[in-house]
Amino acid sequence: MFTALKDVDAPTFRQGLLQTEKVCNYLLNMISGRLGLDHDRVLGGRYAFPVMSRYLAINGGKLHNHQQQNKILYWYIQSFLAGRFTGSTETVLNQNLKVLDESPDALDQLIEQLRLSRRDLRIRPEDFSVSTLGARFYPLLYLLTRVCGAKNWGDGLPLSGTSLRENQCITSPSHLPKSTSL
Repeated sequence: MFTALKDVDAPTFRQGLLQTEKVCNYLLNMISGRLGLDHDRVLGGRYAFPVMSRYLAINGGKLHNHQQQNKILYWYIQSFLAGRFTGSTETVLNQNLKVLDESPDALDQLIEQLRLSRRDLRIRPEDFSVSTLGARFYPLLYLLTRVCGAKNWGDGLPLSGTSLRENQCITSPSHLPKSTSL
C-alpha cells in the first residue's frame, strides 16, 4: 500500500530501491540459470516478483539452501500457470505478502494457497491446447526445451535464446516443411 510510504524518508526509500534491485537481479539470474527463462517474452508471472523479493528480503537477500530455491521456483512457475495474478492483482499480492509476514513456513503456505485456488497443481495435456506466445503454458514449454537440452531439428544445435532470435526457420512458419504445424 502506498500509504505505508508516508513516513519513509528519502534515504530509507533509496536504500529500499537498491535492495530491491539487488534481490530482483538475484531472482532473474536464478530463474535464468535454473529454469532457462532468459528472455522477457517467456518471463511469466511478473507480479510474483514482489512476493519473491519480499521473501528474500525477510531472509537476508538470499535463499539459503536448494530446498528453498526449489520451493520458490515451483511456486513461481505454478503462480503463472494458474494465472494467480490475472484477476485482482492487489488483493492477491496482499494475501501473499501477509503469508510471508505471518508464517514461518511461508513457501509451503504460498504453494497451499495455489493448490486451494486451482484445486490441484498437476499439469495435463489439455493445458497445452493453446499454442500462442501469450498462453500461460508457453513459458513452461520454453523452460522444458532449455532445461532438457532440446535441439534444433534442422542443424542439431542446442536451442537457446540467442539461436531462437538468429534462426528464422524456427520463428517463421514459411521456412517449415508443409507437414509441420506450429
